[in-house]
Amino acid sequence: MENPFDRSLLPLMECLGSSTVVIGMNYQPWALETFEMAMSTIEACTLVFAHEEDALDADDEMADPMICAVDLIDGLVEGLGPNIAALVSGSSRFSQTFPN
Repeated sequence: MENPFDRSLLPLMECLGSSTVVIGMNYQPWALETFEMAMSTIEACTLVFAHEEDALDADDEMADPMICAVDLIDGLVEGLGPNIAALVSGSSRFSQTFPN
């Protein structure tokens, strides 16, 4: 993801978060890529916030991508249920972040 603050992606992320809950296990072919995209968004936003001089004065709109990414991961957790652990373990980039 090149720009985590691209507001045009927010409706898509919100839609995917809701859809994954309903689609459930049938979403597995796209779940890993979706998880890694959401985690990358959270990581990028966190880095930007960490380097903001006036982090407390940051615009609420700057937090929207992170909130949508967290909602998307929540949708994955609800949709995949206990299989989310296998998904996270399969992530080459983020598996070490969440030990078993």
